[in-house]
Amino acid sequence: NNGVSINIRTNPIVGGGYVSNVVAATYNPGFLGQAFHYSTDAINTGGTTSVGTNDYYATLGVRPDLQFGSNVNFSVAYWIRLPQGYGVGPEYGGGGDLPFFTDAKGSEGNSGYVFAPAYAYGTANPNPGINNDPTAWLGCWSFTIYGGGNGIRIYGNNAGAYPGTINDGNWHHLVHVFDRVAGTAVTYLDGRLNFGVKQAGTTLTSAGNINTGLPATIGQDPTGLYGEFGSADIDELGVWRKALTPLEAASIYVAAATGNLSYDYVDISKLTVQSLPSSQIKLTWAFGTLQAAGNVQGTYTNVTGAVSPYMNSATAGRMFYRVAY
Repeated sequence: NNGVSINIRTNPIVGGGYVSNVVAATYNPGFLGQAFHYSTDAINTGGTTSVGTNDYYATLGVRPDLQFGSNVNFSVAYWIRLPQGYGVGPEYGGGGDLPFFTDAKGSEGNSGYVFAPAYAYGTANPNPGINNDPTAWLGCWSFTIYGGGNGIRIYGNNAGAYPGTINDGNWHHLVHVFDRVAGTAVTYLDGRLNFGVKQAGTTLTSAGNINTGLPATIGQDPTGLYGEFGSADIDELGVWRKALTPLEAASIYVAAATGNLSYDYVDISKLTVQSLPSSQIKLTWAFGTLQAAGNVQGTYTNVTGAVSPYMNSATAGRMFYRVAY
């Protein structure tokens, strides 16, 4: 999926309004090749409210392959480099949960998927207080998966022998794996299993349908106006419509660390039909629902129980197939 680089500027002091422009993307040296650099300038507008004033990010649009409904397994991997000290406090400019990658309006805890730094000292809430102790989550990874007000929020923990902190100014690799059938959410940091702590919500399964209908976005929320100061470099963002195995998750890290990473991209609209010697046909497709009709103009109906690759006996006359998503 191709991204479009956007800059949004606002002036809340003189009455609001914003200007949005497509701009040339900004790149920094990445872990492999170039990395996309994003940033948001934000101000506190009183109490625990804030607004972005000068935001650079990328939008991927509303993509069917980046929507996971209520039962699609998926995995998200990326290299991320946060400024040293990100999220520690006002002396570092703050740093809340400005998203790495999301389709949720308003970042963490809202409907959709969000991958972001854990919220510690941010723009909207410079001191979250004793009941949400920021010192436990300083500079850690986090994610939320929500739908209809239900779901789960997980923060990496900066304690223990292998903490989840990523704000040392160096590159770190994260893989988040969601098995909707088993109801499990697992995170790997730099090739190793990294345990997080549930901050809010109940279970992954409780999220249900997480589709928002909003653009998948890198470095901001889908509105481009999320009011948390921050910046980062992100590289090699990959999304799979499957739950990666521990070996696959570790292999992505090792391959990149040794300079051998390459992704295979699948044309999501491609439906392949193959004739077999057994008078059968074999149909394969990336995702979606297989449909069939006796006439090219339809009416098309779902093929019951069809999972790619799908084997079917050849029929007399003609049968037309398509994939709906």
